[in-house]
Amino acid sequence: MTCIVALPGRVCSDSLDTGSVRRYGPKIFRRHDYLVGTAGSSGLLQRILAAPDWPLELTEAGLATWINRFDGVNSEHGTELILCTRSEVWIIEGDAVYSSTQAVAVGSGAAYALGYLEGRPGRLREAVRAACKHDPYCGGKVTELRVR
Repeated sequence: MTCIVALPGRVCSDSLDTGSVRRYGPKIFRRHDYLVGTAGSSGLLQRILAAPDWPLELTEAGLATWINRFDGVNSEHGTELILCTRSEVWIIEGDAVYSSTQAVAVGSGAAYALGYLEGRPGRLREAVRAACKHDPYCGGKVTELRVR
């Protein structure tokens, strides 16, 4: 599992992959002029990440149409994406799409991170570290990216 936390303009994550083999790797990256964070079913995420036609403009209808093209996308598979622009954060959980201008988090460590942010708003790195401390499925290097 994982912990990815975002505010408009910023995304932060751990790096532990707890699939069949524990390994570490990036969970956040740049795509077009926004940032992407990924959590959930690794097989489905690999198909999504390999898609050549990521949306250029982020809208609820456009993202819903785009994500529903992938077989197996639904709320039961636990696939979660965060797409972050300067002004908002889009969350895709299965086939549900919504946006926020507040702090959001996905992954098994999300509740720990959001709880941390209640007392210390804006401190994304520390929120992910709190999730890593309390969730056995989070860990490794903490990475933060900012929208350029």
